[in-house]
Amino acid sequence: MYLFQISTTLTIICLVTCVAFGWLKFTSKNEKFLHYLSFLLLFEIITNFLKLNNIDNIALYPVYVIGDFILIMLFLTKTYTIENRFLIKNKYWIFLLSIIFTIEPLFLIFTKQNPILSYSKLISNTLILIYIASILLQFLTKINLKFIDFVLPITLFIYYSISTILFLSLNFLVQSNNIGLFYKIWTINNFLSTSLYISSIIYFYYSKKEELKKSLVE
Repeated sequence: MYLFQISTTLTIICLVTCVAFGWLKFTSKNEKFLHYLSFLLLFEIITNFLKLNNIDNIALYPVYVIGDFILIMLFLTKTYTIENRFLIKNKYWIFLLSIIFTIEPLFLIFTKQNPILSYSKLISNTLILIYIASILLQFLTKINLKFIDFVLPITLFIYYSISTILFLSLNFLVQSNNIGLFYKIWTINNFLSTSLYISSIIYFYYSKKEELKKSLVE
C-alpha cells in the first residue's frame, strides 16, 4: 500500500510537469497530444478530489474510456498518416465508436455493478494498439527516421500493451475481491504511466527544437 501511494504521487507529479512543459514548449505538432494529457490531468484532479471528500467516483469511468479513446486517436490520425483503408481515420467514426464504448459501462453503473468489469476499455485499447502497430510497421519501410518520429509511438505501444494486460488482470481481481494484488497491479500501472509522461516531455522538447530549426532555415 505504501509503494502504491508513492507511485500515485510520483505519477501525478510527472503528469503535472509533463502538461506544464508541453504548454511551455507548445507547437502545432503536439497540440492534440497535449489535449490528451490535459484530459488525463483534469480527470486525475477530479477523481482525487472526489476521493478526498469520500464521494464515489466510479461513475466517471465511462468518461475516462471515451475521453482516452477520442483524444489519443485524434492525435494519432492527425500526426501519423497510415496508408491502410481498413483503419479508422475519420474523426466521425472515432466519435461514434467512443459513444458505443460507453454503453456497457453505463449499463453496469445503472444495474449497480462495477463498470471496470466492462470490456469497453479492452476493445478501445485494442483498436488504439492496431493503429499504433500500423504506424510502427510503416516506419520500417522509411529511411532516415528521426528520434522524434518514433519515440512516442513506441512508448504508446508499450504503454497500451501492458495497460491492456493489467486491465485484464484487474478485471479478474475485482471479481475475486483480492485487494492486495489489486493495489500491486495498480502500482505497476502507475510506474507505466510515469514512463509515458517522461517520454512525452522528451517528445515535447524535440518537437520544439525541430520547429525552431525549421523557422531558422526559413
